[in-house]
Amino acid sequence: MQMTAMPVWSKAPTINRYLLIALSLAMVLSVSGGTLVALLVILLWCCSGNFTEHFEEIKNNKVALAFIAFFLLNALGLIWTEDLKWGLRMLGKEWKILMLPILMTAMKEEDSEYYISGFIAAMTLAHLISYLNIMKVIQFTLMSHVFYNVLLAICIYFILNRLIFGNQSRLYSILYLILFISMSINMFVTIGRTGQVLYFLVIVIILFQYFESNRLKSVLISALLIPLLFIAIYHTSSVFKARVDAVVDEVTTFRMNRPSKYVNDRITFYVNTMNIIRNNLLIGVGTGDFPREYNKINQSQTPDVVTTVNPHNNYLLVLAQFGIPGLWILLSIFYFQIKCALSTSGPSRHAKLALPIIFMTAMMTDSYLLGHSTCIVFVYLSAFLYKDCGRAGAFT
Repeated sequence: MQMTAMPVWSKAPTINRYLLIALSLAMVLSVSGGTLVALLVILLWCCSGNFTEHFEEIKNNKVALAFIAFFLLNALGLIWTEDLKWGLRMLGKEWKILMLPILMTAMKEEDSEYYISGFIAAMTLAHLISYLNIMKVIQFTLMSHVFYNVLLAICIYFILNRLIFGNQSRLYSILYLILFISMSINMFVTIGRTGQVLYFLVIVIILFQYFESNRLKSVLISALLIPLLFIAIYHTSSVFKARVDAVVDEVTTFRMNRPSKYVNDRITFYVNTMNIIRNNLLIGVGTGDFPREYNKINQSQTPDVVTTVNPHNNYLLVLAQFGIPGLWILLSIFYFQIKCALSTSGPSRHAKLALPIIFMTAMMTDSYLLGHSTCIVFVYLSAFLYKDCGRAGAFT
Protein backbone atom coordinates (compact mmCIF):
# COMPACT_ATOMS: atom_id res chain seq x y z
CA MET A 1 0.00 0.00 0.00
CA GLN A 2 1.45 3.30 -1.10
CA MET A 3 1.29 6.19 1.38
CA THR A 4 0.83 9.70 0.08
CA ALA A 5 2.88 12.46 1.64
CA MET A 6 0.98 15.03 3.65
CA PRO A 7 1.23 18.45 2.00
CA VAL A 8 3.52 20.80 3.90
CA TRP A 9 0.84 23.50 4.08
CA SER A 10 -1.53 21.13 5.88
CA LYS A 11 0.66 21.62 8.97
CA ALA A 12 0.48 25.41 8.63
CA PRO A 13 -2.28 25.94 11.24
CA THR A 14 -0.36 23.86 13.81
CA ILE A 15 2.90 25.72 13.18
CA ASN A 16 1.06 29.01 13.23
CA ARG A 17 -0.41 28.19 16.62
CA TYR A 18 3.07 28.17 18.14
CA LEU A 19 4.21 31.18 16.11
CA LEU A 20 1.28 33.21 17.45
CA ILE A 21 2.40 32.47 21.01
CA ALA A 22 6.00 33.31 20.03
CA LEU A 23 4.75 36.61 18.60
CA SER A 24 3.56 37.67 22.07
CA LEU A 25 7.23 37.62 23.11
CA ALA A 26 8.89 38.79 19.91
CA MET A 27 6.68 41.85 19.36
CA VAL A 28 7.96 43.37 22.63
CA LEU A 29 11.57 42.20 22.63
CA SER A 30 12.61 42.97 19.06
CA VAL A 31 11.21 45.10 16.25
CA SER A 32 12.91 43.01 13.56
CA GLY A 33 12.16 39.75 15.37
CA GLY A 34 8.53 40.67 15.89
CA THR A 35 8.20 41.72 12.25
CA LEU A 36 9.76 38.44 11.06
CA VAL A 37 7.43 36.32 13.21
CA ALA A 38 4.44 38.39 12.08
CA LEU A 39 5.35 37.89 8.41
CA LEU A 40 5.71 34.13 9.00
CA VAL A 41 2.27 34.10 10.60
CA ILE A 42 0.83 35.88 7.56
CA LEU A 43 2.58 33.49 5.16
CA LEU A 44 1.35 30.38 6.95
CA TRP A 45 -2.14 31.86 7.23
CA CYS A 46 -2.15 32.23 3.45
CA CYS A 47 -1.01 28.59 3.11
CA SER A 48 -3.61 27.21 5.52
CA GLY A 49 -6.62 27.77 3.28
CA ASN A 50 -10.14 27.99 4.77
CA PHE A 51 -10.52 31.42 3.19
CA THR A 52 -14.31 31.18 2.94
CA GLU A 53 -14.54 30.42 6.65
CA HIS A 54 -12.08 33.21 7.49
CA PHE A 55 -13.99 35.67 5.30
CA GLU A 56 -17.24 34.87 7.07
CA GLU A 57 -15.62 35.34 10.47
CA ILE A 58 -14.16 38.70 9.47
CA LYS A 59 -17.35 39.85 7.76
CA ASN A 60 -19.40 39.19 10.89
CA ASN A 61 -16.96 40.86 13.29
CA LYS A 62 -17.48 44.64 13.51
CA VAL A 63 -14.21 45.15 15.39
CA ALA A 64 -12.30 43.55 12.51
CA LEU A 65 -14.24 45.60 9.94
CA ALA A 66 -13.43 48.81 11.81
CA PHE A 67 -9.70 47.99 11.72
CA ILE A 68 -9.89 47.24 7.99
CA ALA A 69 -11.80 50.46 7.35
CA PHE A 70 -9.13 52.48 9.15
CA PHE A 71 -6.35 50.95 7.05
CA LEU A 72 -8.31 51.49 3.82
CA LEU A 73 -8.85 55.10 4.85
CA ASN A 74 -5.07 55.55 5.01
CA ALA A 75 -4.77 54.01 1.55
CA LEU A 76 -7.61 56.13 0.16
CA GLY A 77 -6.02 59.27 1.60
CA LEU A 78 -3.17 58.89 -0.89
CA ILE A 79 -5.56 60.11 -3.61
CA TRP A 80 -5.56 63.71 -2.37
CA THR A 81 -2.01 63.65 -0.99
CA GLU A 82 0.54 65.85 -2.74
CA ASP A 83 3.53 64.35 -0.93
CA LEU A 84 3.00 60.79 -2.13
CA LYS A 85 6.38 59.62 -0.86
CA TRP A 86 5.57 60.55 2.73
CA GLY A 87 2.06 59.20 2.27
CA LEU A 88 3.40 55.80 1.30
CA ARG A 89 5.75 55.93 4.28
CA MET A 90 2.80 56.63 6.58
CA LEU A 91 0.79 53.83 5.00
CA GLY A 92 3.74 51.52 5.55
CA LYS A 93 3.63 52.31 9.26
CA GLU A 94 0.01 51.16 9.41
CA TRP A 95 0.56 47.66 7.99
CA LYS A 96 0.15 46.24 11.51
CA ILE A 97 -3.49 47.40 11.46
CA LEU A 98 -4.19 45.10 8.54
CA MET A 99 -2.80 42.17 10.53
CA LEU A 100 -5.81 42.13 12.86
CA PRO A 101 -8.20 40.10 10.66
CA ILE A 102 -5.40 37.61 9.95
CA LEU A 103 -4.47 37.22 13.62
CA MET A 104 -8.11 37.11 14.64
CA THR A 105 -8.91 34.19 12.34
CA ALA A 106 -5.67 32.36 13.13
CA MET A 107 -5.81 32.63 16.92
CA LYS A 108 -7.47 30.02 19.13
CA GLU A 109 -9.65 31.03 22.06
CA GLU A 110 -8.21 28.19 24.13
CA ASP A 111 -4.75 29.74 23.74
CA SER A 112 -5.75 33.16 25.12
CA GLU A 113 -3.98 32.58 28.42
CA TYR A 114 -0.78 31.71 26.54
CA TYR A 115 -1.00 34.97 24.56
CA ILE A 116 -1.34 37.02 27.74
CA SER A 117 1.35 34.99 29.54
CA GLY A 118 3.75 35.56 26.66
CA PHE A 119 3.15 39.30 26.77
CA ILE A 120 3.65 39.39 30.55
CA ALA A 121 6.85 37.32 30.21
CA ALA A 122 8.22 39.67 27.54
CA MET A 123 7.46 42.76 29.63
CA THR A 124 8.99 41.08 32.69
CA LEU A 125 12.24 40.72 30.77
CA ALA A 126 11.92 44.26 29.39
CA HIS A 127 11.49 45.78 32.83
CA LEU A 128 14.47 43.80 34.17
CA ILE A 129 16.56 45.18 31.31
CA SER A 130 15.31 48.64 32.26
CA TYR A 131 16.56 48.14 35.82
CA LEU A 132 19.96 47.00 34.53
CA ASN A 133 20.16 50.19 32.47
CA ILE A 134 19.25 52.34 35.46
CA MET A 135 22.00 50.63 37.49
CA LYS A 136 24.37 51.14 34.50
CA VAL A 137 25.12 47.42 34.32
CA ILE A 138 24.26 47.49 30.62
CA GLN A 139 23.60 50.18 28.04
CA PHE A 140 20.92 48.56 25.96
CA THR A 141 17.23 49.36 25.65
CA LEU A 142 14.53 47.44 23.83
CA MET A 143 12.48 50.51 22.91
CA SER A 144 11.98 54.19 23.63
CA HIS A 145 10.48 55.15 26.99
CA VAL A 146 7.64 56.74 24.97
CA PHE A 147 6.42 53.23 24.07
CA TYR A 148 7.88 51.22 26.95
CA ASN A 149 5.93 52.86 29.74
CA VAL A 150 2.64 52.53 27.86
CA LEU A 151 3.20 48.79 27.37
CA LEU A 152 4.28 48.52 31.00
CA ALA A 153 0.98 50.05 32.11
CA ILE A 154 -0.95 47.57 29.95
CA CYS A 155 1.08 44.69 31.38
CA ILE A 156 0.40 45.90 34.92
CA TYR A 157 -3.32 45.82 34.13
CA PHE A 158 -3.14 42.18 33.01
CA ILE A 159 -1.09 41.27 36.09
CA LEU A 160 -3.65 42.89 38.40
CA ASN A 161 -6.45 41.28 36.43
CA ARG A 162 -4.96 37.84 37.03
CA LEU A 163 -4.04 38.63 40.62
CA ILE A 164 -7.55 39.75 41.53
CA PHE A 165 -9.85 37.84 39.17
CA GLY A 166 -7.73 34.80 38.25
CA ASN A 167 -7.86 31.28 39.66
CA GLN A 168 -4.12 30.64 39.68
CA SER A 169 -2.23 28.88 42.45
CA ARG A 170 -0.90 30.66 45.54
CA LEU A 171 2.62 30.50 44.08
CA TYR A 172 1.53 32.33 40.92
CA SER A 173 -0.39 34.88 42.99
CA ILE A 174 2.80 35.66 44.92
CA LEU A 175 4.72 35.93 41.64
CA TYR A 176 2.16 38.35 40.20
CA LEU A 177 2.24 40.43 43.37
CA ILE A 178 6.05 40.67 43.15
CA LEU A 179 5.82 41.64 39.48
CA PHE A 180 3.19 44.27 40.23
CA ILE A 181 5.38 45.88 42.90
CA SER A 182 8.54 45.68 40.79
CA MET A 183 6.87 47.07 37.67
CA SER A 184 5.17 49.82 39.69
CA ILE A 185 8.54 50.99 41.01
CA ASN A 186 10.04 50.75 37.53
CA MET A 187 7.21 52.86 36.12
CA PHE A 188 8.19 55.82 38.27
CA VAL A 189 11.97 55.59 38.03
CA THR A 190 11.71 55.86 34.24
CA ILE A 191 10.53 58.95 32.36
CA GLY A 192 7.49 57.98 30.31
CA ARG A 193 4.78 60.45 31.39
CA THR A 194 1.98 58.80 29.44
CA GLY A 195 2.65 55.43 31.01
CA GLN A 196 2.61 57.03 34.45
CA VAL A 197 -0.79 58.59 33.77
CA LEU A 198 -2.02 55.22 32.50
CA TYR A 199 -0.76 53.59 35.69
CA PHE A 200 -3.19 55.63 37.78
CA LEU A 201 -5.91 54.95 35.20
CA VAL A 202 -5.26 51.19 35.46
CA ILE A 203 -5.67 51.34 39.25
CA VAL A 204 -9.01 53.14 38.81
CA ILE A 205 -10.18 50.61 36.19
CA ILE A 206 -9.31 47.69 38.45
CA LEU A 207 -11.14 49.30 41.39
CA PHE A 208 -14.27 49.86 39.30
CA GLN A 209 -14.14 46.30 38.01
CA TYR A 210 -13.58 44.83 41.47
CA PHE A 211 -16.43 46.85 43.00
CA GLU A 212 -18.57 46.50 39.88
CA SER A 213 -21.76 46.04 41.88
CA ASN A 214 -21.11 49.15 43.99
CA ARG A 215 -20.10 52.12 41.84
CA LEU A 216 -20.28 54.56 44.76
CA LYS A 217 -17.65 52.56 46.63
CA SER A 218 -15.47 52.55 43.47
CA VAL A 219 -15.69 56.33 43.21
CA LEU A 220 -14.98 56.94 46.89
CA ILE A 221 -12.01 54.57 47.08
CA SER A 222 -10.56 55.95 43.84
CA ALA A 223 -11.01 59.52 45.04
CA LEU A 224 -9.12 58.65 48.23
CA LEU A 225 -6.49 56.23 46.95
CA ILE A 226 -5.28 57.97 43.78
CA PRO A 227 -4.35 61.29 45.42
CA LEU A 228 -2.63 59.46 48.28
CA LEU A 229 -0.76 57.26 45.82
CA PHE A 230 0.20 60.27 43.71
CA ILE A 231 1.53 62.19 46.74
CA ALA A 232 3.48 59.18 47.99
CA ILE A 233 5.12 58.62 44.60
CA TYR A 234 5.76 62.36 44.13
CA HIS A 235 7.71 62.52 47.38
CA THR A 236 9.65 59.27 46.87
CA SER A 237 10.56 59.40 43.17
CA SER A 238 12.83 62.27 42.16
CA VAL A 239 12.28 61.37 38.49
CA PHE A 240 8.50 61.58 38.79
CA LYS A 241 8.69 64.77 40.87
CA ALA A 242 10.91 66.50 38.34
CA ARG A 243 8.60 65.55 35.46
CA VAL A 244 5.47 66.67 37.29
CA ASP A 245 7.06 69.98 38.32
CA ALA A 246 8.21 70.65 34.77
CA VAL A 247 4.77 69.92 33.33
CA VAL A 248 2.99 72.14 35.86
CA ASP A 249 5.46 74.96 35.24
CA GLU A 250 5.11 74.85 31.45
CA VAL A 251 1.32 74.53 31.48
CA THR A 252 0.88 77.46 33.86
CA THR A 253 3.37 79.64 31.97
CA PHE A 254 2.48 78.50 28.44
CA ARG A 255 2.92 80.88 25.56
CA MET A 256 3.09 80.31 21.84
CA ASN A 257 6.42 80.37 20.01
CA ARG A 258 8.45 79.40 23.09
CA PRO A 259 10.77 76.38 22.70
CA SER A 260 10.72 73.85 25.53
CA LYS A 261 11.69 70.34 26.53
CA TYR A 262 8.32 69.25 27.88
CA VAL A 263 4.71 70.22 27.20
CA ASN A 264 5.00 73.78 25.83
CA ASP A 265 6.01 72.32 22.46
CA ARG A 266 3.19 69.77 22.67
CA ILE A 267 0.57 72.46 23.27
CA THR A 268 2.03 74.44 20.36
CA PHE A 269 1.73 71.33 18.17
CA TYR A 270 -1.92 70.99 19.20
CA VAL A 271 -2.79 74.62 18.49
CA ASN A 272 -1.09 74.64 15.08
CA THR A 273 -2.67 71.31 14.14
CA MET A 274 -6.11 72.68 15.04
CA ASN A 275 -5.50 75.40 12.44
CA ILE A 276 -4.84 72.71 9.82
CA ILE A 277 -8.00 70.88 10.86
CA ARG A 278 -10.08 74.06 10.76
CA ASN A 279 -9.12 74.61 7.12
CA ASN A 280 -9.55 70.97 6.07
CA LEU A 281 -12.44 69.72 8.17
CA LEU A 282 -14.25 67.67 5.52
CA ILE A 283 -11.57 65.31 4.17
CA GLY A 284 -8.30 66.49 5.71
CA VAL A 285 -5.00 67.01 3.91
CA GLY A 286 -4.49 63.37 3.00
CA THR A 287 -2.28 60.58 4.29
CA GLY A 288 1.05 62.25 3.57
CA ASP A 289 0.64 66.02 3.67
CA PHE A 290 0.58 66.72 7.41
CA PRO A 291 4.35 67.55 7.66
CA ARG A 292 4.13 69.97 4.74
CA GLU A 293 0.97 71.71 5.99
CA TYR A 294 2.25 71.87 9.56
CA ASN A 295 5.55 73.39 8.47
CA LYS A 296 3.70 76.18 6.64
CA ILE A 297 1.76 77.14 9.76
CA ASN A 298 4.77 76.70 12.01
CA GLN A 299 6.89 79.04 9.90
CA SER A 300 4.27 81.76 10.00
CA GLN A 301 2.96 81.35 13.57
CA THR A 302 5.68 79.76 15.72
CA PRO A 303 9.04 79.86 13.88
CA ASP A 304 11.06 79.53 17.11
CA VAL A 305 9.50 76.17 17.93
CA VAL A 306 10.65 73.00 16.17
CA THR A 307 8.42 71.70 13.42
CA THR A 308 6.95 68.19 13.62
CA VAL A 309 5.66 65.38 11.44
CA ASN A 310 3.35 64.20 14.21
CA PRO A 311 1.25 66.39 16.57
CA HIS A 312 1.69 63.82 19.36
CA ASN A 313 -2.04 63.25 19.51
CA ASN A 314 -3.53 60.45 17.40
CA TYR A 315 -6.97 62.07 17.22
CA LEU A 316 -5.62 65.39 15.98
CA LEU A 317 -3.38 63.63 13.45
CA VAL A 318 -6.29 61.63 12.01
CA LEU A 319 -8.51 64.73 11.94
CA ALA A 320 -5.81 66.64 10.08
CA GLN A 321 -5.26 63.80 7.62
CA PHE A 322 -8.84 62.66 6.97
CA GLY A 323 -11.21 65.17 8.56
CA ILE A 324 -14.33 64.24 10.50
CA PRO A 325 -14.90 60.95 8.59
CA GLY A 326 -11.42 59.82 9.62
CA LEU A 327 -12.03 60.51 13.30
CA TRP A 328 -15.38 58.72 13.07
CA ILE A 329 -13.73 55.59 11.64
CA LEU A 330 -10.94 55.65 14.25
CA LEU A 331 -13.42 56.00 17.10
CA SER A 332 -15.54 53.19 15.65
CA ILE A 333 -12.73 50.77 16.57
CA PHE A 334 -13.07 51.65 20.24
CA TYR A 335 -16.85 51.88 20.03
CA PHE A 336 -17.23 48.32 18.80
CA GLN A 337 -14.63 47.06 21.28
CA ILE A 338 -16.49 48.62 24.19
CA LYS A 339 -19.86 47.46 22.85
CA CYS A 340 -18.51 43.92 22.57
CA ALA A 341 -17.14 44.10 26.12
CA LEU A 342 -20.48 45.22 27.51
CA SER A 343 -22.17 42.32 25.73
CA THR A 344 -19.74 39.79 27.21
CA SER A 345 -20.44 37.92 30.42
CA GLY A 346 -17.36 35.70 30.48
CA PRO A 347 -14.00 36.15 32.24
CA SER A 348 -12.60 38.22 29.36
CA ARG A 349 -15.14 41.00 29.92
CA HIS A 350 -12.85 43.08 32.13
CA ALA A 351 -9.87 42.98 29.75
CA LYS A 352 -12.12 43.71 26.76
CA LEU A 353 -13.34 46.87 28.45
CA ALA A 354 -9.97 47.98 29.83
CA LEU A 355 -7.96 47.79 26.59
CA PRO A 356 -9.84 50.47 24.60
CA ILE A 357 -10.06 52.77 27.64
CA ILE A 358 -6.29 52.56 28.15
CA PHE A 359 -5.48 53.12 24.47
CA MET A 360 -8.02 55.90 24.00
CA THR A 361 -6.35 57.75 26.88
CA ALA A 362 -2.80 57.07 25.64
CA MET A 363 -3.61 58.37 22.16
CA MET A 364 -4.37 61.81 23.57
CA THR A 365 -0.66 62.28 24.22
CA ASP A 366 0.94 60.67 21.15
CA SER A 367 0.17 58.87 17.90
CA TYR A 368 0.56 55.37 19.26
CA LEU A 369 -0.97 53.69 16.22
CA LEU A 370 2.14 54.85 14.33
CA GLY A 371 4.56 53.41 16.88
CA HIS A 372 5.62 49.89 15.97
CA SER A 373 5.58 48.37 19.46
CA THR A 374 2.38 50.00 20.71
CA CYS A 375 0.47 49.41 17.48
CA ILE A 376 1.38 45.74 17.12
CA VAL A 377 0.59 45.06 20.79
CA PHE A 378 -2.80 46.78 20.42
CA VAL A 379 -3.57 44.76 17.30
CA TYR A 380 -2.36 41.50 18.87
CA LEU A 381 -4.38 41.91 22.07
CA SER A 382 -7.45 43.05 20.13
CA ALA A 383 -7.26 40.05 17.81
CA PHE A 384 -7.91 37.42 20.47
CA LEU A 385 -9.89 39.52 22.96
CA TYR A 386 -12.57 40.41 20.39
CA LYS A 387 -12.42 37.23 18.33
CA ASP A 388 -15.80 36.09 19.64
CA CYS A 389 -17.53 39.40 18.88
CA GLY A 390 -18.72 38.18 15.50
CA ARG A 391 -21.01 35.60 17.06
CA ALA A 392 -24.74 36.02 17.13
CA GLY A 393 -25.80 38.25 20.01
CA ALA A 394 -22.33 39.69 20.62
CA PHE A 395 -23.55 43.23 19.95
CA THR A 396 -27.05 43.01 21.33
